[in-house]
Order: sequence, then structure tokens, then C-alpha cells
Amino acid sequence: MILLYLAITACCVYANDQDESLLLSNYNHLPDYTITPIIGILGDFISSYNVSRSNAKGKIGNATSYIGSSYIKFLEMSGARVVPLKLSSSLEEIDKLLSMVHGVLFTGGDSPFWVENSSVPIYSEYSERACYIYNKVKEINNKGDFLPLWAICQGHEVIHICENKEFDTIGNFDGMPPYNRAQNFKKEIFQSPLFATNRESVSLEVISILGSTEVSVLAHNLGISIETYEKYPKFKQNFVVLSTMFDKSGKEFIGLVQSKNYPIFSMQFHPEKNMFEFFRAEYSHGSDGIFAMTYLSNFFVSLGRKSSHIFPGDYLKESLISIYPVVYTRYIFESMTLLS
Repeated sequence: MILLYLAITACCVYANDQDESLLLSNYNHLPDYTITPIIGILGDFISSYNVSRSNAKGKIGNATSYIGSSYIKFLEMSGARVVPLKLSSSLEEIDKLLSMVHGVLFTGGDSPFWVENSSVPIYSEYSERACYIYNKVKEINNKGDFLPLWAICQGHEVIHICENKEFDTIGNFDGMPPYNRAQNFKKEIFQSPLFATNRESVSLEVISILGSTEVSVLAHNLGISIETYEKYPKFKQNFVVLSTMFDKSGKEFIGLVQSKNYPIFSMQFHPEKNMFEFFRAEYSHGSDGIFAMTYLSNFFVSLGRKSSHIFPGDYLKESLISIYPVVYTRYIFESMTLLS
């Protein structure tokens, strides 16, 4: 209760010191157009190294990419349905899906960001497709057509690469094996639509939990440093840092950001693992963490309800993630959906 009181006090202190660019990006006032949003999740390439160390060996078949099941469950638990954005799809197919889905999620993973051994930064196949979708989401919003994007871990890193095509955009961090951390929130957190909801007591409780307890799961070797934001002004021009965190060696990195101009939210931590990943002892499964991460899921899915896109029923039946096979892996993920 003391922590909650301090959070409320801080909210009042910063109420008169608001960033107008953030206020212009508050989407909570928009009407809902659907109660069952369809979210597109970008797949990740299957790593032969990871497959060889998991229970998926010999079960992959002709699949070339996958989506960790926990990301799917993270959205479905808040009332969304999921369609895959496959790396093997043509740009025309991606464009068609982006015109119909109500939101996009970029997952964590281990795909390379750059073409191997290149002396200049050239996007890998994964980065090229991710950046195409990222820029397309911004283009759609620029036309007044609301479409939110949520980026986690690798997804968080790749959208920074999309904004700044330089090798040193991404830095090395001491983040494996997985660990849990509290978040060092900035004053802007109280101005973000992520927590500026009609349920103020709930949002303040979530801020208190995330800011005071080690419930945010991290599993990364890479990240975005504070110095990177200082070196490249475009990041501060395009994003507002809502929190920073510290790796195992005490090095600070960007934990959570919001786009200044678009409904895009990006985080280094994994809000899906608290609820749905159990094979690593390091993952936090306490009730406070699950409460906080469920709040994040509810928030993003609620943004999806504000998209006026229409996904035709007949096409939806053949596009839903449920038509794809799921394999038990118990390595990185409990299970994953295979995309052929």
C-alpha cells in the first residue's frame, strides 16, 4: 500500500509537467469497432541449432518458421484471435493481411538482424520483412487507419534497427540465462495511454508492482543502451522511454518505450512468460507478476478493438493460427506453432 501511495503521489507531482507529444497519442478515447480483434503475429525462422537441442527434433517437417505458443496464448487470454504473418508470404499477401488485422505483434526470437559477414549494415531476411511491416503499420496509421503494434524482445530490437540502420543500434548485454528485474520507470509513464486508463487504481497498482518487484522476465544477449539514444537523436524524436532496466552486470538498457506518433509499444522484457512458460526455474510465476502482465495483454488487445478493419469470415477460417500444427519443444518455449 505504501508503494501504491507513492505511485499516486508521483502521478500528482508530474500531472502539471506533461509532454504534449504523448498527450496527442492517447488512444483510450477512441471507440471500439470489434469485440473480437484479430492480431497478426510475425513468425520467426526456425534455428537448426535450437531444434537440435529441443524435443522438436524430427517433428519440424517442411516448416521454415514458427511462433512460440506463449505469444498466441498471451493474446487469446484477453479475447483476441491470432493469424500468422509468415516470413514466406509475399508482400502482397502481407499487405492484404495488414489491411484486415486489428493489430500486429513482433515476438522474441533469435533470428539474425544483418546479412552475415557484411562490412556494411544490410538487413537479414527477417529484418527486411519486419521493417517492411513496421513501416507499413506507420503508413496505415498516417492515413488515419488505426493499427497498433506490440514488440517484445527481438521485436523491440528490430524496430530500433528499422528506425536506425546501423550496426551499433544493438548492443551486447549480460542477459542469459533468463532473469527477472524491476523496472526503473520514468515520469512519462503517467502520461502514457498504457497507464492513463479509466481504471486508475488498477494501473497504479501495476506500476507499483512492475517498479518495485522483480517480476519482468528477461532472456536476451542484445538490447538498446541509453548511450544509443544519446548518440542517435532520431530515437528521442520518435520514441518516449517509459522505463529502463539493468542486466546481470548492472548495465542499463531500454526496458519499455512508446512511439510518439503511432500506437506502437515496445519492450525488452517478456510479458508472456509469467503465465505460459514453465520449463525454466528463473521465470517469475507469482500472482503479482501475472496480474501485471495480464494488464499489459488486456491493454494491447483493447487497442486492437479500436481498429475498424474487417476480416472476412471465410478468409479468417483459412487464416487462423489454429489450423497449424503445434509441437512440444521444451526449449526456449514450452511449445511452438509450425508455419509451413
